[in-house]
Amino acid sequence: MGFDDLMGGNNGGGGFFNNKDDGCMPSLTYNQRLWGFGICFCLGCACSFFATLSWLPGKHSAINNPSNFAVPYSLGNIVAICSTGFLWGPKTQCKNMFKPVRRVATIVYLFFVILTLIVCFTMKGEKNVGILVIFLVIVQALALFWYCASYIPFARTMIINCAKGCCKSN
Repeated sequence: MGFDDLMGGNNGGGGFFNNKDDGCMPSLTYNQRLWGFGICFCLGCACSFFATLSWLPGKHSAINNPSNFAVPYSLGNIVAICSTGFLWGPKTQCKNMFKPVRRVATIVYLFFVILTLIVCFTMKGEKNVGILVIFLVIVQALALFWYCASYIPFARTMIINCAKGCCKSN
């Protein structure tokens, strides 16, 4: 079994890219898809990472305005999630996101991304909005973590068992 077999190759067989003809970008080769995924994912991660640098003290610090962190962080996460559209195709990715096993995590994640952006754009300058924005970003990150765990066999069970073990009183 070679790389072409694993990735779906040009023989039209199964593999990672077996849904590449889902109506969007059907002519991309698997090599182009890997590049698209890699670039898009790295841009999203870089955007989220540079958002964390906004917590450094200064004139435009997130300490004074948490939107300086929350907006690029949220947009970076969206770009990183969309990068998988290069691998599976956007239509298949959306179907996978809303499978019963990850439907709740997807809805919670998307809801909190949108809510974070709405709060950042509409409540600028309001008192104590920073605490709300930080709370929204934390819930967003937890939902993303739970969503990602749904793709790893037994990951959610392991997380739940670890949490139970940590919360168990002796």
